[in-house]
Amino acid sequence: MKKLLAEILACLAMAACAVQPATHADLPTTVTTTAPTNWMVDAPRADADPAAWWNQFNDPVMHELVASVLDSNLDLQAAVERVKQAQALTVQRRAALLPQLDANAGASDSRQNTPPPLGYVRQAGVGLALSWTPDVFGGERLELLASQAQLVGREHAADQVRLALAANTASAYVDLRWAQAELKILKDNESIRERALKLTQRRLQYGLSTKLDVARAQN
Repeated sequence: MKKLLAEILACLAMAACAVQPATHADLPTTVTTTAPTNWMVDAPRADADPAAWWNQFNDPVMHELVASVLDSNLDLQAAVERVKQAQALTVQRRAALLPQLDANAGASDSRQNTPPPLGYVRQAGVGLALSWTPDVFGGERLELLASQAQLVGREHAADQVRLALAANTASAYVDLRWAQAELKILKDNESIRERALKLTQRRLQYGLSTKLDVARAQN
């Protein structure tokens, strides 16, 4: 019993010396005091959902195009897979800090040299084993923090790819609609000019205009 208590006290003493991640409790105060006062403004917040901001255009064609690009882009799929890998690694690192509970069960039949009906003996049992390895030097804790930071970074990277693809697709679609509108205006102007030319030619037939007017209309 004394030996067990001594081992527990030794583990606690080593845990007290464990390397813990550096903390900066005074960081907000430092930033407030060192930053210029004219920088202290509230950042504008957009009401649009960053995951579906293009829905505000109320254009089903744009929505379909953006959804098709996001579903079929290989770069985005690779970024999503990297996020899943980081999530799995984070779960694994977090589980390493928790106690491990293992369950086992077994059954066996054995023959004994005894008179019937005790010639065969069946044995069965169930057991639980609880184990826990303390993170004495803080290495597991630091690895968990590193994996969490990596997960956040990969999530942001995937969001950037998704946002860039959606923005490029929506921008190209808006440019197409603008070009189509300009083309319609040009066709309407062409039709108006053609009617004006015909009208000028008829006026020439009745002596109400000159050849110069017809030439101007043709130009």
